[in-house]
Amino acid sequence: MTFAVIGGGAAAVLGLVLPSAAQTPTQVPFSTPAGTVSTATMVVGGAGPTYSGSTSNTAGAPDTGRITLQSPRTVLDMQSFNIAAEDTLNFEFASADWIVVIRTSSGSTIDGIVNATIGTRNADGTNIGGSVWIVNPGGVAFGSYSEVNAGGFLATTAQVTNDDFFADVSTFSGATVGSTITIAEGSRMRGDRVFTFIARDVSSAGTVTGADVVYGSGETYELTFAPGGALNRLDIRGPSSGHVHLLGATGRSLYVASVASAVGSIIVDGIRTDGTPASGNGDVVISAGGGLARDGANRMRAVASPSAAAQDLRLSDVRAAMGSVHAMATGKIDVLGPVTSVSNDVVMSAVGDLQLAAAPQGSAPTVAGSGTVALSTGARFLNNRGPDAISASHWVVYAATPTGNIYGGLDSGNTALWGAGIESRAPGAISGNRYVFRSPATLTFTSLDAEKTFGEGATAALSYSVAGYQEGVPGAFHDDTATTAFSGTPSLTSAGAPASATPEGGPYLIEISQGSLASATGYDFAFSSTGTLTVNPAADVTPPSLSVTCPARVYLNASAVARIVASDAGSGLRSDPSGTVAMDTSTVGPSTLVVTATDNAGNTTKESCTTQVVYRFGGFQQPINPDGSSVFKLGSTVATKIVLTDVNGTPVAGAVATLQVSKLTDNVEGNSLQATSTAAATSGSQFRYDPEAQQYVFNLGTKPLSAGTWRLTASLDDGTIHTVQISLR
Repeated sequence: MTFAVIGGGAAAVLGLVLPSAAQTPTQVPFSTPAGTVSTATMVVGGAGPTYSGSTSNTAGAPDTGRITLQSPRTVLDMQSFNIAAEDTLNFEFASADWIVVIRTSSGSTIDGIVNATIGTRNADGTNIGGSVWIVNPGGVAFGSYSEVNAGGFLATTAQVTNDDFFADVSTFSGATVGSTITIAEGSRMRGDRVFTFIARDVSSAGTVTGADVVYGSGETYELTFAPGGALNRLDIRGPSSGHVHLLGATGRSLYVASVASAVGSIIVDGIRTDGTPASGNGDVVISAGGGLARDGANRMRAVASPSAAAQDLRLSDVRAAMGSVHAMATGKIDVLGPVTSVSNDVVMSAVGDLQLAAAPQGSAPTVAGSGTVALSTGARFLNNRGPDAISASHWVVYAATPTGNIYGGLDSGNTALWGAGIESRAPGAISGNRYVFRSPATLTFTSLDAEKTFGEGATAALSYSVAGYQEGVPGAFHDDTATTAFSGTPSLTSAGAPASATPEGGPYLIEISQGSLASATGYDFAFSSTGTLTVNPAADVTPPSLSVTCPARVYLNASAVARIVASDAGSGLRSDPSGTVAMDTSTVGPSTLVVTATDNAGNTTKESCTTQVVYRFGGFQQPINPDGSSVFKLGSTVATKIVLTDVNGTPVAGAVATLQVSKLTDNVEGNSLQATSTAAATSGSQFRYDPEAQQYVFNLGTKPLSAGTWRLTASLDDGTIHTVQISLR
């Protein structure tokens, strides 16, 4: 075996408890037996390692070397690192969390044995511990006779700088095109933490026992580990055009990730895990086009990379004894042989097609899980296997649309779900075996025409139609019906629904909205309010009830209103006259208002009211006293005067007033002697209007009369009369 060395320093590393402060690298001498080391310097953060061992100049004779580490972190920079068959190199650490980095630029071939132990290796090798990292951009090949026994192990073609390594940063970059890591069939590895193999191209047919195994294809990546050594996250940030090919690989858990910028794939032709979920192990997790990260349940899961190109995944003969199988691809997934979780779930998700290959009759199901099997594709589900493609207590298949798929007779026995993917509707939330499609499905609810008779409520009689039920695919999923597609009822409303709605107001629009509608199968709802409600007249022979009231008497030009109240308990009023109406008081005399009410059946009622419009009478004016005490000389002329105005006190000039005289008694009852007029007596009986005095005047000649008490009566053309008495002697 040949190697040359530079090393040392504290740094963040693969799954180990990190030191509290980084050490500063220094160069110290390093010497080994002649013929085994070609460079005699190393870089360390403290005391340098020591080398001891035996070498043989005979071809094929075994060599054994031992490097005893003196610092928690050591970097050995070697011109070459090769271990031939039957050669052994032992790394001795003081603690399980120590790490040695072996950096070399030429390709490494390991066909012998690498041991990492706490102290000197004991006879049965049970004291494995510490971690060995091989960083070689030229690639690393593990031959069929290779054996690695270590707490943790890393082989990569990407570089980690000393500064990053010593500063607790496990970021690797610069994996060159054509750089490979190969693990031949027959290679045996054993550990108790994580074994990691990352390059542009990785292929493995070897076995790993006791440890989780990470395979990755990428140019730049970062590893983080939880205290105690479990993988916490793998971010692959750089592009790659490489591949991962696993043939018969094993591990406590198996994690595979790859990010491609153009061309890339992961091919799995036989892997096995034997860890248990109770200890956080046993899963197979494959990320074609992304990285890996722990979820909330502390289980490793695939994480897609936003910048990744479509990357395909081919699976065959994958078996997790206790854990689950989770596979993700940004391209397509081809399942060529059985993928099985003996005691757990299988979940596969592809952006492209997900295809299950045909298999001989009677062979094991293509995908099997004791729990749930969930297969998700952003494109087509292509089941070339047939009705027995999936064996599980519960399965869910997600696809883009129901068209273009090959169902292969895989019958869910249920209707499908709509408008969802695996990220929005998890398989654990779905009852029964189901197909789920991302394409939306919409039910359109349309209100239907209806009619009713006036006086009836119609809400309960309103109805609707539903269109848009998705048809099933025979041998895959059933037709949707009203029973399976939705629950609840829409809300139907119309202004014509109340009993008081009239025939004349219609037809009334029937509006429809969501109401209590819900869909457990993912339907969207649309609504079309095109139905109308017609109200028909009711059979009615009873006329409406009507009352009209107005004031009995008002003054000329006064404000006066009539009050109208109408109702109909049968068919309802055709038009309701109820309210108030102003009366005409512009002329004296009776003012009459006539009102008619008609119901919807044609029955009518007519009522009226009359208001008497009169002058405001200002009384008899002097020389006549209004209290009847006036006494005039018999034979004289008595000036009889009255004043008439409207409600506002405005004199009225066009009134017709007449005077009548009647004797009450021969006695003179008055006691106030009044002056008499010298004007000529008025002939006839009608007052004349004096525009200057704005009063009506009648000169009463008393010569025809006799001594005694007389009543004077003024009769007006508004229908009113006014009286006063005078005495003559």
